[in-house]
Amino acid sequence: MLYVPYKSNPQAVTDLLDGQVSVFLGDVSTALPPVRAGKLKGLAVSGLKRSPLAPDLPTIDEAGLKGYELTSWFGAYAPAKTPKPIIDKLNAGFRDALRQGGVGPIAHRRNRAGGEHAGWTQRVPGHRDREMEEDRRRRPH
Repeated sequence: MLYVPYKSNPQAVTDLLDGQVSVFLGDVSTALPPVRAGKLKGLAVSGLKRSPLAPDLPTIDEAGLKGYELTSWFGAYAPAKTPKPIIDKLNAGFRDALRQGGVGPIAHRRNRAGGEHAGWTQRVPGHRDREMEEDRRRRPH
């Protein structure tokens, strides 16, 4: 496979739908809607347990690559000089959302389904090959 970097996972899914790439490994929140619409075929999730968002998809472990698990975490950031009262207010809001259950379970499901750390694709030969080769030459190895 040839790694193709994208600025965002939705861009990678668009190219997958258009036939520019043939494989995408990425977050379930980006990939699941076109899978449910029948536009993409979901192959597997990268956690050791099936995702509650896509219980019909096997794990990569179940599909044959034993012990494979790829998860991620999400963080919130603010500029270094943000005043403490603002940080405290943001922190209180995050804690409240986690206590209510609206954020924690979603984050957990997304982590178990691949998270947003991914975004790998495989090129389909013949599509934008010259641009890809030029980009590869410009990058340090």
